[in-house]
Amino acid sequence: MPYSSNNPNHILVLALVDSGLKTTYDLKLQAGMSVGQSGPVLQHLERAGLLVSEPGARRSMHYSITAKGKRELRAASAAGKTENWWVGKFGFYESLPRAVLLAWLASDLKDSPKWLAYAQEELQAALQRTKQEAKDLRDQMERLRRSSSSRARPLLVGTTYRWIKATAEAALLKAQTELVDELAPSLTDLPPAP
Repeated sequence: MPYSSNNPNHILVLALVDSGLKTTYDLKLQAGMSVGQSGPVLQHLERAGLLVSEPGARRSMHYSITAKGKRELRAASAAGKTENWWVGKFGFYESLPRAVLLAWLASDLKDSPKWLAYAQEELQAALQRTKQEAKDLRDQMERLRRSSSSRARPLLVGTTYRWIKATAEAALLKAQTELVDELAPSLTDLPPAP
């Protein structure tokens, strides 16, 4: 995936490198990002001319932000304040913490209640869709269980697996919805951005 100025992951990694996290190890240790998550993004940002790298100890690469990268980061921060792209599609766990961190770095936490409300709505909608999918799969499992067709057994096994996955995803979505409620009051505890 090439660099995109409205990709929150690209902007997050750019901001983290700008703050002094220079290696995939730094990003893993300090920001909790896996090497598989940060490595490709660092390479995309370097190819786009936003970062430069130099070899370090033990085959590590040390990244630094370029002048072009700093301009891009400032532009992305300004755009994020008005366009709310930081939240992005709230389909996975990283989105909300990333949005809050980028807003904090841009000193724009006043809009965080709006982003949290948006995240809550997106999660609730996804939770309802996933619950309905799990219910439909459960009904399909029951029909297949009662079927005498020779094709029913493999369909039952496959459908059961899909039902287990949908049920687990619904539980995760429910937990993420609760996380939004718990996160909101803690935003007032953040120190001033560096």
